[in-house]
Formats: sequence, C-alpha cells, structure tokens
Amino acid sequence: MRRLTLIAILLVGLAFTLTACGGSDDPDTALVSTVEAGSELTLSGKSSQLDLDPITSGVLSGAGVTVEAAEPATGAGKKFDVPVIGGKLTSGTLAGTIEHEGGITFVAGDKRVKYSDLKVDTVAEQVFTGDKGTTPVFDLDFGDVQRSDDGGTIVLKGIVATLGIEAARELNAGLEVSAFVPRQVIGKITVRATGQ
Repeated sequence: MRRLTLIAILLVGLAFTLTACGGSDDPDTALVSTVEAGSELTLSGKSSQLDLDPITSGVLSGAGVTVEAAEPATGAGKKFDVPVIGGKLTSGTLAGTIEHEGGITFVAGDKRVKYSDLKVDTVAEQVFTGDKGTTPVFDLDFGDVQRSDDGGTIVLKGIVATLGIEAARELNAGLEVSAFVPRQVIGKITVRATGQ
C-alpha cells in the first residue's frame, strides 16, 4: 500500500506524508487503482544532487569523517552531483530504476569507503551500489517528494536518504569510527533525468 500511495502522490504533485493517505492493504481501495502506468522511459542523462543533512554533516565532522565525490560525480562539502547514465521508469508511476556513474566516498584519515555506480530503485525505495547494483546502501523516503517536468526533464525533489543497517556497520568498521547509525539521515536527493 505504501508504494501504491507513493505513486498517487507523485502523480498529483501533493507534498504530504504517505501515512496520511490511510493504511488499508485492500488493492480495490487504493488511490492508484485507476491510474495507468504509462509508457516506459529509457533514461539517458542529467544528474542526481545530494544535499548532505546539516546535523549529520556536523556529527561526521566531529568524528573526523569527510565526504568526497567519487568521479565522475562532482562536488564537495555538502553538495554533490552524480551523473545519470541510464535506467528505466514508467512515465505515469515512475516505477523503475535510475542508474548513475560515480557516487560519494566517506573518508577518515587514510581510510576510505566508496559507494559508486549508484542505482536508485523507486519500487524497492533504496539506493544500491556494487558491480551488479545489488548491495543496498541507502533507504529512500518519497513522502514529501515533489514531481515536475522542466522542458522534458523529469524532476523529483525532496527524496530523503537514510543509512541502511549494513552500510552503517560497513562505514563504522571501514573507517574505524562510531559515527554512523542505521536510519541516520544522510540528506535529500533531487533527481533530474531525461529519457524517451
């Protein structure tokens, strides 16, 4: 029900939380039951911007952790742009994947943990990394997302990324810190993607 409600929210462009739309699991009562999926879009370009959460940024800084862009992603400090290179989304529901090249690297002293070639899965509501794009890193909350179309570019603004359980363990172990915790807000993502 949560994902079906999300789809309806994206289509009508309202910014309110998913829980406000009810909790029934009956598909016949779903808001999206009359919404068509639309055609499939093959994505080809643009980027996703990650704005680091200021509180989390402060916690990491206090633990001696910095965040860097993993090429060809760009940015520094609290803002990063990761190129979109592919993926497929349905035009109506936006169900599918958004594939990126590059990502971000967490650094503490001479230790580094890199998450590159990030794949956003809007159905699983997660960001994956790895050669096959199957290792979960971030969980995504689309509750307050705003969708718009800018000259043929799909824009999704306000996606909240939180740290997954395994990623928190990997970062603490790999960087030898204790600054990362599951469900820690990493930041907000704005996706700008083109396709046909």
